[in-house]
Order: sequence, then C-alpha cells, then structure tokens
Amino acid sequence: DGLVEAANGQEEIFGFEQIAEAIRQGCAEDLSAADLIDRLFTEVQAFAGDVPQGDDMTCVVLTVKTQD
Repeated sequence: DGLVEAANGQEEIFGFEQIAEAIRQGCAEDLSAADLIDRLFTEVQAFAGDVPQGDDMTCVVLTVKTQD
C-alpha cells in the first residue's frame, strides 16, 4: 500500500511499475522472501529520500514451494 504511493521531493510516486520491476529483478536474482522485502524497502527509501510519507508501508512476500 504505502510502498506504491511513496513520494519523492518532486511529488512523483514510486508506483506499481517500479514495484513490479524490483520484484522481477529480485526473482531473477533468486532472492529469499526476506531479502526481497529488504530490497523493496531500500529502493523505496532511495527514491523518497528524506520526504516524510503520509502512509504506513506494509509488504508481504509469499514463497510457493512445489511438491516433489
């Protein structure tokens, strides 16, 4: 929720496309769920800088395991 809506100093929002790209990259790098969450929050923080955010930021990543 708040990740997508995070704004920077130019009043641009992080947006769904940047979230999706970060997830694609994390999956391509075979990141664990915890590392993917860390990556998402790091990228949003780098984008937003010191701009105060008006919403909480919640992220849940699920790992699906196949049956052998």
